[in-house]
Amino acid sequence: MKNLHRISILYLILPFLLFLFGWVRLTFAIPIAIILLFALWQLLKNTNPITNTCAARKCRCYQLPNFRSLTTVYCLLITAAFVFLSGVGGYTFQNWDHHWRNAVLRDLITYNWPVIYSAPEQGPIKMLVYYVGYWLPSALVGKVFGWEAANFFLFLWTWLGILLVAYHLGNFLKISPIKSALLLILFSGMDALGALLFARDYPTLWPPIQHLEIWAGTLQYSSFTTQLFWVFNQAVPAWLCISMFVTLSKATLTCTGALAGSASEGLQSNGSDSSLAPKEQESVARHLCRAEVPSDINVALRKLRLFLSLGTAMFSRRGFTQNDARWQLTFVWSLCFFFAPLASIGLFPYLLIDLVKRTDFKNPFKGTRIDLLLASFIVVVISYLFFSSNTAAQERGFQSFAIKDFIIFFLFEGGILWLLLAPVKWRDPYWAVTGILLFIMPFIQLGSGRDFVMRASIAPLFYLMMMVGEALFQKTTSQVLRFTFLILLLIGALTPLYEINRSVYRAVQYYFLTDHSQLTPPGSEIVTHLEQGVAPEMEHPDTLTADDIRTLKFMDDKLSKNFIANVRQSLYYRYISPR
Repeated sequence: MKNLHRISILYLILPFLLFLFGWVRLTFAIPIAIILLFALWQLLKNTNPITNTCAARKCRCYQLPNFRSLTTVYCLLITAAFVFLSGVGGYTFQNWDHHWRNAVLRDLITYNWPVIYSAPEQGPIKMLVYYVGYWLPSALVGKVFGWEAANFFLFLWTWLGILLVAYHLGNFLKISPIKSALLLILFSGMDALGALLFARDYPTLWPPIQHLEIWAGTLQYSSFTTQLFWVFNQAVPAWLCISMFVTLSKATLTCTGALAGSASEGLQSNGSDSSLAPKEQESVARHLCRAEVPSDINVALRKLRLFLSLGTAMFSRRGFTQNDARWQLTFVWSLCFFFAPLASIGLFPYLLIDLVKRTDFKNPFKGTRIDLLLASFIVVVISYLFFSSNTAAQERGFQSFAIKDFIIFFLFEGGILWLLLAPVKWRDPYWAVTGILLFIMPFIQLGSGRDFVMRASIAPLFYLMMMVGEALFQKTTSQVLRFTFLILLLIGALTPLYEINRSVYRAVQYYFLTDHSQLTPPGSEIVTHLEQGVAPEMEHPDTLTADDIRTLKFMDDKLSKNFIANVRQSLYYRYISPR
């Protein structure tokens, strides 16, 4: 059961270790790697040590699939088709953003790490400064086996990430991974309604292959399918970090509560002194999980009997400290910052909520995991110094909108779903933070274009999806509310279905209706500018792959500043970068 969490941690930390030895000088990389590997060893060794107890069997938070089950087979097929149609790997139609993402992967394969395009003795030093972490395992494969192998591994890597997200989400909602995968794929705001009522010339509802997300102009909350089809390198690791957040949180609370119940049963069944009140019994169980040293000999004896009654005498003191999830959550957030810093900004308020809920303010440093805290600090500092060396792409400010346009956008893109949850979630801080974030994010400008509103919203949209999923699949929800959610989700599902349909349409057109002998082979001319001049469904009409940029080295337009920076004066280059 605990292996799902272990695999997820390894999935997230492997790219950072590759980044460490490619982008950081060895005098720093080696001791940092030792610290990270020690923290990882402790984390993998002791993750969820209560899973062997009877009480912990009630927690589904760490379950792996049964590969002999038809449910698992169907889930594998659904997620494989999802990734296949996204264009990752280049097997079906790739949307316009893939021009840049293919160029990043190719340069990571072609150039030494770090990727430096020019380094004169004086003048600007041009370096690739972007969120490259997600590509590094695939780029390493590409350095050994070539471009095609790198793309195939990228497809497998993305498929594994989607599977991990689906199983975390399914365990949290207590539903099958098929349902959780379909919820992830089809969840969206009501872009179709916005396009029908408020869009001008584009998009329209016919033909059903258009990009509905841009109906509100510069305002956009991307569906999860759109995120995968356009910015998979940020979306997949961000989803995994968020899904680990909720499962870690649930594992701590649910399993601790289950242990408390079993503690009472164990004490009574063994003839032990059961005079402890329920709250005292729960406190004993919590102390057990955290391995606190008792100050009272009577409580110590009761804890010893509780150990025997639960059959957990073999667990070490260090293992139980894992049940305080604060430091694991902090570590996961730091990895999210490495892969997708804008998404981590949206996730940060949820981290604060979890830290506040799980901190004993009378003794806030009790149970502190120095190894995980230090590892988290290292990941954030190294990532920040690298990203901040790209000063050209760090535009900051605020945006203003007509109040009518903003209210319509907010309501259609999640506001109605959020308000419908109010009767059952109004006391939940996660619900409140989700609404606040979705309301204020459109006004914040960070980076170029619409990047902040589209990427920082990943976390609140994911939490909104999980809360809607809880209401939809729980039997305690009223039929009227469940039916209302279902209707709204069906309207919203048109957005991902249009994205999927565009990929299917272009793939069928290319594989079955195109005479490949008449196609002009791709040119070798140097591309310095790339503009999106046509509707997404009309991009690169003769090919499936969006691969006009052969290298970012010669790019000199506005968008290229998101990827290329002069790093000569940056702290990263002066003190950390290998020379």
